[in-house]
Amino acid sequence: MTRLLAGSIAMLAYAASATAQPATDHLKCFKVKESQAKTTYTADLSGHVTESGCTIKFPAAMACVPSSKANVQPTPTGGGGTGIPNAFGCYKIKCPKGTPPPLQLDDQFGSRSVEVIKSKLLCAPASPTCFAPFEEVLAPFLNAFSFSLGEDGDFEAPTSCGGSVATCCPGGTPSSPCGPIHVDVSAGSVVEAVGQDRFELRLRMHAATVADIPISASGSDCFLQIDTTPGSSPTIEVIMPLNVSADHRRIEVVGDVTINDFTDDDFTIVGGFSCALIDWGSNFFIDTLKDALTESGLGQLAGLCRVCDSSAVAPCEL
Repeated sequence: MTRLLAGSIAMLAYAASATAQPATDHLKCFKVKESQAKTTYTADLSGHVTESGCTIKFPAAMACVPSSKANVQPTPTGGGGTGIPNAFGCYKIKCPKGTPPPLQLDDQFGSRSVEVIKSKLLCAPASPTCFAPFEEVLAPFLNAFSFSLGEDGDFEAPTSCGGSVATCCPGGTPSSPCGPIHVDVSAGSVVEAVGQDRFELRLRMHAATVADIPISASGSDCFLQIDTTPGSSPTIEVIMPLNVSADHRRIEVVGDVTINDFTDDDFTIVGGFSCALIDWGSNFFIDTLKDALTESGLGQLAGLCRVCDSSAVAPCEL
């Protein structure tokens, strides 16, 4: 952490022009020296990426205080952000020599006075990630759907131990993870509902179980296999209504999913003679796939936004 702060960091642009009203939204950082005994802490740290098992060395190497800047020459060319910062770009600074007073530090590591040696860095706030409204363009919604799946294009089957047919609950014991089910999207389209804050995403996809899904009914434990290839159509159609915020910047919720072209040829029941005799109900298999998509995959679309000038999506910043 000390090496990171002391290094020559030059990320992002200055936050305000020389003509703008100075705002106390920068950080002025000092190298400090403390007399406390050295110790080490470990922590899981978020920010940009989440990292586990990070090492924090005590005492502090630097202390940063709020600062504003004025009379910047020449005028910085960047824009940047002001106010509550999203991130800081920290720049090495050199100021006239002096004898700064001690600095009182009161943080989670304790309350103490530290000797301030000299200024080292100026940290300027960066603009937050830019998000743009969703439009009637497929790519962002397709990326959102991909965002909801695992790295291999998989999603888990739902666990249900109640009702006439139990899924992923062999012998009455919930089984998780279950499946998974793998999907390959081959085509798609998106339509905006006129006068509504809603888009309808239609995808053609091949679906198949990676591992058999346990199902139980009438005291028999059986297994469900899904593969849409042998059916009258090698793909199924999945229709997903996506409700967005009034400004179209955020996916709020996924509506009721519709699945078409999923036929009896797309699934197989294995597990013994008794399994073949059970009347599972024609809608059970469609409902199982629909629940799997909704619960384990599409539910993660809520809270996604489209990144400006791209088709990428990311969790919306609050």
